[in-house]
Amino acid sequence: MSIYRDEFDYLKKIMDSKQSHCTDYGEAAIKQVPARVRNHAKLPEKTPEEVGLSYSQILGFLKELKENKKLDMHTVTIIKDGAVVCKAEFGPYQADLPQYTFSGCKSVVSIAVGALIGEGKLAVNDKVVDMFPEVKKLNRSMYDKLTVENLLTMQSASTFNEAGALCETDWTREFFTVFQGGNVGKTYNYNSLNTYMLARIVEKKSGKEIDEYLKGKIFAPLEIKGTFWEKCPMGHARGGWGLYICSEDLGKLAMLLLHGGVWNGERLLPEDYVNAATSSHFSPPETYGDFDYGYQMWIGRKSNSFLFNGMFGQNTFCLKDSGVIIVTTAGNDEFFQQSPYYRIAEKYFDKNTSILKDASVTEKDLSDYLRFLKDPAIRTPLSKFISKKITPEITERLSGKTYFTAQSLPIGFVPLTAQITTNYFSGGLKRIKFEQRDNGKFYIIFTEENDTVEVPLGIDRYEITDIKYGPNIFRVATRGKITVNEDELPTIKFRASFIELPSSKTFTMVIDSNTLRYSHIETPGTECIKSAVPFYSGEYLTKGLPAKLNMASMVEDSDLIAYKAAMRFSPSAALTEKTDGASDILENCDNDKNELPSGESNN
Repeated sequence: MSIYRDEFDYLKKIMDSKQSHCTDYGEAAIKQVPARVRNHAKLPEKTPEEVGLSYSQILGFLKELKENKKLDMHTVTIIKDGAVVCKAEFGPYQADLPQYTFSGCKSVVSIAVGALIGEGKLAVNDKVVDMFPEVKKLNRSMYDKLTVENLLTMQSASTFNEAGALCETDWTREFFTVFQGGNVGKTYNYNSLNTYMLARIVEKKSGKEIDEYLKGKIFAPLEIKGTFWEKCPMGHARGGWGLYICSEDLGKLAMLLLHGGVWNGERLLPEDYVNAATSSHFSPPETYGDFDYGYQMWIGRKSNSFLFNGMFGQNTFCLKDSGVIIVTTAGNDEFFQQSPYYRIAEKYFDKNTSILKDASVTEKDLSDYLRFLKDPAIRTPLSKFISKKITPEITERLSGKTYFTAQSLPIGFVPLTAQITTNYFSGGLKRIKFEQRDNGKFYIIFTEENDTVEVPLGIDRYEITDIKYGPNIFRVATRGKITVNEDELPTIKFRASFIELPSSKTFTMVIDSNTLRYSHIETPGTECIKSAVPFYSGEYLTKGLPAKLNMASMVEDSDLIAYKAAMRFSPSAALTEKTDGASDILENCDNDKNELPSGESNN
């Protein structure tokens, strides 16, 4: 019971629009420092026609992804026959920058388990408690039948999950301590702590942390570099989430599985394990999406396929019959496979696709569209002209102005989803300042209780900068416009894209006399929460012991939570140019400014 109470207390604080920060739970996660991988061994490139595809297939696929209002695609990498056929980058997003995979890395953990089995150091029917002698006798009896395969198929029955991990330090102990939510080996319960335990098993059996084991056993032969895995409070890889890796490298791992565990003639994984991992072992409810579950990866019901899936659209999708592998990063409002993306991918690239090849579509057509995806403004020169005409006058008027809050507002520059991911939260917004600098760039400076963030605003092109927020550095791209609204009031509107993550924010600031009317919309955001609350309650709290204890009553009405989420993900506020005590606030804010580490640039 206590673990659930802690979780709900945490979630209520997250959704409390009156609370400026939430720092009561654990230490911040240290993330990857953003940097493109040097000397990266890339796959060869081929034209679509060289691998039996067509320019019209790929162009139609990309257009459908771009135009679908339920999708927010960031990068798309298409691989076939061991070669990259297409690499599409939407706006500022970079396919060659290691990306946060969320649960997509669960499948990478499965690959590590398969490698250990291939070495004869592990078997799927090995009992888990035998590898953890520190587990107490009573808890050993509860999990005496738990096997490696039960962890692989999410059938451990442990209820210690992701939210609980934010409230505890020793995840291994809690995994075995918290009450069971069903029967070991029979009850399916998607839970990232199952994957964490698999990562711990790899460590126990190999003598190395899972990331180090993979680097020597799998990543080196595949020439995968630049990976990074976040650690738990005890210093172990998080396993079920926290891996940063390049899209093309995820494609290589899917290729390894597609080829039965063989890479360049060398067997790295047992064929039997690969077959088992990419086969269905359980059919989750349709609320998850149209996929079954294998060994820490998803198995297509309507196509012969397997999928590494991370929330918000981080996907490595392998259509086995056609041999097409599609790696995507995105910011979709989905937790599993609820978006239209999967059906669109099957429509264009499954072996039985009915898509006709249009010979009139050429390499130039595809190339032009890829340029458009990277920079949509190339088709809207008039808007750029208008921005150029209006912007200098307004930036001159705004430069040097500072707008204060009466008290810290529960608003942070970094998206709330990214704050939750890193477990580091804004201390609350205190002021916003504008500066036109000698380098010709217009800066917006957000000062919060514990952090100060300076970002140059991109007008004609994206401005990319690294910001320090708490212990971490994020790479952010900004682009927008400075103009006047229908009331002739100076208005700044821009999107800040956190290009290693799914998260982005669209800011609107209207200057009305000495008042700054502020609002932002975060993506992913409110829609995700609206779908997650009934899903979470229905899947976890209305079955087994939680149902008997009536724990679903601990969750507020879903409409109320959606309303609270909207207040957090899409807030509005008014800041004033002059307030009582503004000089005191300014002095305190300046003392809180965070600097980038030595050698890092903020430009």
